Amino acid sequence: PGVKMKVLIGTLFRIASDWKKNFEEFKKLHHIIDYNDMERLFLQLLKVPEVQQEIKGSYKLMLVDEFQDSNPVQLEIFQIMSEMMEQSYWVGDPKQSIYGFRGSNVSLVNELIAQFKEQGEANNLKLKRIDSSYRTRPALVQLVNRCFVRSFNGILDSKDVELTAKREENEGLIYPLYHWNCKAKNNEAFVAKVADRLKKLLDSQLSVLPKGSDSIRRIQPGDVALLCLTNEECKQFAKAF
Repeated sequence: PGVKMKVLIGTLFRIASDWKKNFEEFKKLHHIIDYNDMERLFLQLLKVPEVQQEIKGSYKLMLVDEFQDSNPVQLEIFQIMSEMMEQSYWVGDPKQSIYGFRGSNVSLVNELIAQFKEQGEANNLKLKRIDSSYRTRPALVQLVNRCFVRSFNGILDSKDVELTAKREENEGLIYPLYHWNCKAKNNEAFVAKVADRLKKLLDSQLSVLPKGSDSIRRIQPGDVALLCLTNEECKQFAKAF
C-alpha cells in the first residue's frame, strides 16, 4: 500500500505540473490572463517608480473591506499601497473567512493584528475592535458567541470573538432559533419533509417584526428564505413548496 500511495502521489503532482505548464502556454498563445495573473502583475507594477508616483498623485485614502479573505499576494499589495496613502483603513472579521480555497488564512489577520499592537505607536497605527451587534436579537448573538468562542479556541482570544448585543428584545417575539428534524431515507423524502415543516411554520401564527417596522405581524411566505447549493436543488424545493 505504501508503494502504491507513493506512485499515486507522484502521478498527481506530475499531472498538476504538466497542467500548469500547458495552461501557461495556452494563456500566452491566446493573450489572456487569469485572476492570479492580475494579482501578480499588479504587484509587479506597484514596484515601478512611475506607477507609484501616479498612485500617490491620484489617491489619498484606501479602504480594504473583508480583509479576512485576503491571500498573501493581496496582503503585500495592500501593504505597499498603504505606504502611498495619507490614510488607510482595513476592516475584517476572522469569523467570516470563507476563501481558504484561494489562499486566505485567519492567521494572516492574527499576524497583522499582532504587528499593529507591537508597532502601533511608532507607526501611527490604530487598532479598533468592533465588539457590538446592533442588528441581531440578543438570543442569536449569545448563541453565535457560544459557537464561535469554542470553534476559535486556541486561535483567537474570546474577547476578539464575543459580541455584545445592543438591540433590545421586542415583546411578543418568541425564541429566534428552532431545529427541524428532517432526517429522511432519500433526497425526495427530505425535500418533502422540509416543505411540510415550512407549512407548519406558516400555519403556526408565528409573530415577526419586519425590517423597518415598529409593529409585529403574523409570519408570511415572503419572510422565509431557503439556502440551496445548486439550481436543481432550488427547483426541487420550489416544486415541493
